[in-house]
Amino acid sequence: MKSSILKRSIIILLAAILQIILFSFLFTDLFRSIEHIEAILAFISLIIGLTIIRSELIGNFKIAWIILIFIFPVFAVILIFLLQRDRKKLKKNIMENAHKYERKYKLYDTSHLNYHERQVQLLNHHAHYNVCENNETEYYEIGEKFFRQLIIDLKKAKRYIFIQSFIINTGEMWGSILEILIEKAKTGVEVKVMYDDIGCFATLDPKYPEFLESKGIETQIFNPVKPVINTNVNNRDHRKIIVIDGEIAFNGGINIADEYINAIVKYGHWKDMGIKVTGDSAFEFAKIFLETWSFSRNVSVDVEKYKGNVETYNISNGLCIPFSSNPIDEDNLAVDLLLNIINNARKYIYITTPYLIIDDMMQNALINAVKSGVKIKIITPHIWDKKAVHMLTRSNYKRLCNYGIEIYEYTPGFIHGKTLVSDDKIAVVGSINLDYRSLFHHFECGTWMYETNSVKEVKEDFINTLKISKEITQEDYNKSFIYNFFIDLLYLFAPLM
Repeated sequence: MKSSILKRSIIILLAAILQIILFSFLFTDLFRSIEHIEAILAFISLIIGLTIIRSELIGNFKIAWIILIFIFPVFAVILIFLLQRDRKKLKKNIMENAHKYERKYKLYDTSHLNYHERQVQLLNHHAHYNVCENNETEYYEIGEKFFRQLIIDLKKAKRYIFIQSFIINTGEMWGSILEILIEKAKTGVEVKVMYDDIGCFATLDPKYPEFLESKGIETQIFNPVKPVINTNVNNRDHRKIIVIDGEIAFNGGINIADEYINAIVKYGHWKDMGIKVTGDSAFEFAKIFLETWSFSRNVSVDVEKYKGNVETYNISNGLCIPFSSNPIDEDNLAVDLLLNIINNARKYIYITTPYLIIDDMMQNALINAVKSGVKIKIITPHIWDKKAVHMLTRSNYKRLCNYGIEIYEYTPGFIHGKTLVSDDKIAVVGSINLDYRSLFHHFECGTWMYETNSVKEVKEDFINTLKISKEITQEDYNKSFIYNFFIDLLYLFAPLM
């Protein structure tokens, strides 16, 4: 397997290098043949810069692009051309397949809700995700508990199993799941597995889908990496969804790899969180899965046949709205939802995130909330998985802490969970990190909950996690001038990464 992965990596790397060299030669020869090239480049840069300023991009993206244009005008022009071309292709692909999947929804009456009706209106009235009342939720504060329950429920599957994961890695976790999937496929259960190509680039053999298909498991690689320059390679499927019979669904930050259940140790103790929904919400997650499956495979999907038999549950425990976001929609739902929660909080907001790399708009929203009397606490990892990303995360500490936002680092190791709880009313558990990649470049998903039993569980887990976390002080973010200069420089281009 390692040889196949290495061979594929070398082919893609060499192809990319050759294309970059070719582009460089073409543009160099072109510019050498044109008189007054510096003046022409300056004019083009000015026009593109003005266009970006007047565009709907958020401020941090505008700054990054304008700096890039004026420092590397030729490279920036090529990159902008490729981005526009590839974005149009991806959007066209999704739109052309939209008719093969129809998102049916019902408008929910929000008149009986308090101030949280704004989030319901955003997710339901605007984004067209169904509000589910017939639910039961179960929160898992650690990957091991999530995994144990997942195995129990997978064995109960009678009709279908859908699995969508950013990372799948061979080992104890995937081995246990795969054994069940193979047995279920033999009995006629429909099994579909979808994983991201970049997420599994170094973990699965390029021919792994053939192996799974031979076992009766339908397999789809999301956005396969090809030896052709394509900026959509940055748009990854970061979602984690498992649906069983349209009656049970799992969501959260937990990928299918052994470090997520602490079967192996990579960065100290790995703390991840997930949610199980039973009832109407499970079918909503099936829809999110099938929507991605349909445009990835270019196939029509009869969504209704995957509806679960949930009438017998007769559950009434708050509200749930499973939702998703992607980099193609004009409205960025993940950002809009987070800002909505922050702006409407009255007492507190508690957040866990492995990365804290946010734009000025999000920072200002958090700061304004604190100024209005809202207590905000954020937990990030103490042991990092990516040095540069951790440095960028810490670069946000100073400004946020100076305004009274309390930031803690999870001292036992790496906290990978993505949770938010507010005012004992609202909680969100999902795949969305507080960084540019999740908020603007990736396909993501989450579970929004209102007054379910899991809202209390998310809060209790946060408070317990605080007890083994270190509060950030001035000593942690007061660094040398050279260090801060390097981080500020790196942060300028963070939106494009």
